[in-house]
Amino acid sequence: MKTAIIIDSTAYANEAIKSHPDIYELKLTATFEDGTEFEDSTDLKIQKAFYDKLQSSKTLPKTSQPSPGEYILSVKEIIEKGYDQLLCIHLSQTFSGTYQTARMVTSEFADQIKIHVIDSKGVSLVIGALVEQALDMIEKGVPFEEICEKTEWSAKNGTIYLTVADLDNLVKGGRVSQTLATLGGVLKVRPLLYVDEEGKVEVLDKIRTDKKVNRRLAEIAVKDAKEAPNGIILKFAHAVDIDRLQDTIEVVHETLPDLSYEVGTLGPVIGTHTGVGTVGMATIPKAD
Repeated sequence: MKTAIIIDSTAYANEAIKSHPDIYELKLTATFEDGTEFEDSTDLKIQKAFYDKLQSSKTLPKTSQPSPGEYILSVKEIIEKGYDQLLCIHLSQTFSGTYQTARMVTSEFADQIKIHVIDSKGVSLVIGALVEQALDMIEKGVPFEEICEKTEWSAKNGTIYLTVADLDNLVKGGRVSQTLATLGGVLKVRPLLYVDEEGKVEVLDKIRTDKKVNRRLAEIAVKDAKEAPNGIILKFAHAVDIDRLQDTIEVVHETLPDLSYEVGTLGPVIGTHTGVGTVGMATIPKAD
């Protein structure tokens, strides 16, 4: 059985995933009030230009999901290429309507190809891990229903932790309260946030210094690794602040020296909400 996977650009997938012949990516965009549009991208030059403009803009850009027409064309292409099964993995539906669009569009093709759509309950780091696991299971010949079930389980149990340099963007986007932002500014508190099971951004802890944040992330990584029956996939990402992320990685890696990890970036669409200087860590339990 031949299986294709559709992802969206907020996965900020590595080259191995993006160049895979069975992976199809749909782009989201961020458009500023003056009409300047940035296509979601892992290109560092594009990301730098976007964040520079974001910092000088008084209003947040509007983010747009792929149109139903674009999604239809991708599904039709996949069917025409002879695929028997299609797995779609997208960013949390609390951030975008991409998941709902996928559900709506794919339902029209249910009689032509076996399809399953997954809400990753997160973005970036989580989506990439889910795709990697799915590809591994496909290569091993795991039945499609089992691949879907195990990928859903990892999505439900994976968690993204993040800390941002400035809470203003999250406040403007309605992700955190103005009270928390004021508290952070007055008391110099750096809130440690996480994305909950519903895909919503919540406060996990209120910490005063980056060093303490990094130690807390290391504690979390150890806890999540111990609780996962088959271990975890560890991912890190940053919004044009690799130096700050490197500090985080060093502390976490010192605590878990035998656990491999991958580093990625946050592009325009997710960066619209988190802003410059965001550092994220994700722990995704392995399905097997």
